[in-house]
Amino acid sequence: TPHTYTFTIVPPVWRREWFIVLLVLLTTGATISVVGLRERSLVKLNTLLEQKVQHRTQLLEEKNREKEILLKEIHHRVKNNLQIIMSMLNLQARRVQDPKALEVMQSVRGRVRSMAILHERLYQHEDLASIDLSAYIEVICEGLDATYGTRERHIKIKLDIPAIMVEADTALSLGLIVNELVSNSIKYAFPNQYGQIAIYLKAESQSTYTLTVHDDGIGLPTDFEERRKKSFGLQLVSSLAKKLGGTIEFQNNNGTKAILYFVLAS
Repeated sequence: TPHTYTFTIVPPVWRREWFIVLLVLLTTGATISVVGLRERSLVKLNTLLEQKVQHRTQLLEEKNREKEILLKEIHHRVKNNLQIIMSMLNLQARRVQDPKALEVMQSVRGRVRSMAILHERLYQHEDLASIDLSAYIEVICEGLDATYGTRERHIKIKLDIPAIMVEADTALSLGLIVNELVSNSIKYAFPNQYGQIAIYLKAESQSTYTLTVHDDGIGLPTDFEERRKKSFGLQLVSSLAKKLGGTIEFQNNNGTKAILYFVLAS
């Protein structure tokens, strides 16, 4: 009769269910801990980077403010110096008896005034790189009105210029051109002391513009081309037109019409 014996083979510890479950739990906990530490480290690093960026931004803003203050001070001093030059020209003009010399001094004074107005506008405006062209041209015309007494002569100046911001260098060139053309119209177009000068700016395309100065006076003289070659003011206008990447032409059209074609950078 055979004997019977019952026995159980116990698996090793690493193959037991409780050990596997414990190992899974430990691995999951370790992974979660590593991810948490990584996230906290990234948050801390991000905070440090933000603080550095804010510090650098603050430094840049302070430097920009210092530069703006310096530029404003420069514009202010340039304006004051130009006004001193204008005052000297005014004093000297009182002693000049020659009409031609007086006319030259008035022309120079008008050019200096145009530059002084530009620096004054830049000094007063927060944007030190650009200027409102419409307001700038308007102030130039007001100065010409005071210089030549257009109201007493019943000469009206009509403006139709949109309020656009242009770079200071471009504004100065356009201001000097307007100063020369309007001055010539006031001086030569109205021997009977009655008339109107229209100044208008029109956009032909996205970057191409036309600036027109049109008076209803006596028109161009027959020897205009010869006078144009000898006139410093008209030579200055042509030079400034080239600087703007454009051209200027003069027409006899119910008076004198000067049309400036130029490119205005966006």
